[in-house]
Amino acid sequence: MGLLASEPELDSLEKAVRRVARSLSSGSGEGTWRREALAEVYSLNQIIGRMARESPGLSTVLREMQLDVNAVTVQAKHGERESAVASLRRVEGSLERVVARAALTSGDKASNRRRDL
Repeated sequence: MGLLASEPELDSLEKAVRRVARSLSSGSGEGTWRREALAEVYSLNQIIGRMARESPGLSTVLREMQLDVNAVTVQAKHGERESAVASLRRVEGSLERVVARAALTSGDKASNRRRDL
């Protein structure tokens, strides 16, 4: 168990956030986008939990990210797509903080990562 997240873990986290964004912006019908969004949020939650357990040095910023993800979950459950999209912007901001924290504590190339969300 390491204190910091590895590049593959950060990539996995970024991809999960992008999948949530895609599901929220899909042109699918009411029930379909909600199911897709909730499934992707579940996957994102799993990644955050695993990273928090494996990278204790990031637990604070991951916990903050989890709070933002919870807002997306509640809004998707209630069919509030626009609100969920707005909350997703906060998740993306949290992702930036996770990457910055990983770069600060590891000194690796995470500091040079591009954000393509």
